[in-house]
This record gives sequence, C-alpha cells and structure tokens, in this order.
Amino acid sequence: MSATPVVSLRGLSTRFGPIWVHKGLDLDVAAGEVVSLVGGSGSGKTTLLRQIVGLLQPAEGEVQLFGEPLFAGNRHEQKLRRRRFAMCFQQGALFSALTVFDNIAFPLRESRVASEAEIRDLVALKLHMVELQPHHAALMPAEL
Repeated sequence: MSATPVVSLRGLSTRFGPIWVHKGLDLDVAAGEVVSLVGGSGSGKTTLLRQIVGLLQPAEGEVQLFGEPLFAGNRHEQKLRRRRFAMCFQQGALFSALTVFDNIAFPLRESRVASEAEIRDLVALKLHMVELQPHHAALMPAEL
C-alpha cells in the first residue's frame, strides 16, 4: 500500500473565457518526489501552480493536498491546508518599499504563526543562513 500523495490532481481543467489552458489533467506527487513543470511562456505552468497552492480554483476537477480536497470546507479550513505550501517567484519578488527585515517577516506575520519575538529570531536566522549580517536587516532590497 502506498502513502497518500502530497499533491493529487484529478480531472483538473482550467480555462480563461473560451480558451482551455489545461483539460483533464491527472497528477500525483509523492512525499520527497521532485517534479518539474516545463513549457513555453504562457503554457499554463504558473496557472497550475497557483491552483495547487489554492490561489486559483480550477474550472473542473479536484486538487487534493495530503488526501484532503483543497477547496472543501470553509475559508479557515482551506487556509489551514494551504499553510503547508508556498511559491517562490522567478524574479526577485521582494517588496521594494519594505526593509529586508520586513520582507522576511512578512509571511510570518501574515500567517500569524509566530510572536514578534519569534519573528525577530527567525529573521536573524534566515539572514545568517544566506550569509548576511544583522545590519542588513535595516536595508532596503535595492541597497543590498
């Protein structure tokens, strides 16, 4: 018996107006498995990822995370399921109007998973992990 997939797509179809981006897509991703989405610009890679992390609901089909339908239940239940996933943008995607500290702290504050003291410690740890000094936290992204 195999473990429940981390991500499971069944009959996933996506369209924008009359144009189908995906139609009847099935995919299972097991824990620890690495998957690459390859395709040209505008082929639907980002759209598919947005559906997997719950930022966009498909026209048809189902997205399951750890065996649970992503879009089932109320908004709070959906948010709890989505908390285990994130997207990294191709481009820098830092908020230019926020300091380095506030850019790192932003998702922690939004998800409300840590106190401000814990956030300060986590920001310091993340800066250390990428070999930045504590004083870099006060800089703007363009100043790095």
